[in-house]
Amino acid sequence: MGRGPVPGDVEPLTWAWMQEGRRFTAAEYMETIATMHSLGRRMAAFLENYDLLLTATLARPPLKLGELDMTSDDVERYVAFLFDEFAPLTPLFNQTGGAAMSVPLVLGARWPSHRGAVWGRTRR
Repeated sequence: MGRGPVPGDVEPLTWAWMQEGRRFTAAEYMETIATMHSLGRRMAAFLENYDLLLTATLARPPLKLGELDMTSDDVERYVAFLFDEFAPLTPLFNQTGGAAMSVPLVLGARWPSHRGAVWGRTRR
């Protein structure tokens, strides 16, 4: 494109999150990566005692198309919703490199097509 990104290139929330990320130094970024690697090692050690761990993928029924407001610029609210209210367990495995898959489950009329997550050992 020959230019850097501008606010109109992406949704307001994406732009706000990018601006939030720019506040952190390289040292803070590396500290975060080290924390994620440490969590990955702890999860791998925990899973050495189990063949698999079955958890919910989501903490509530799936979102309807358009339900997630990307026009807001409230990063804190978005992160709280996504990681605390909607999918609190998924980020742990996404960030720590755990072997995982999401599988369909049927939990009755309330959540007719919910998904479960199966987490497994990374190696033996």
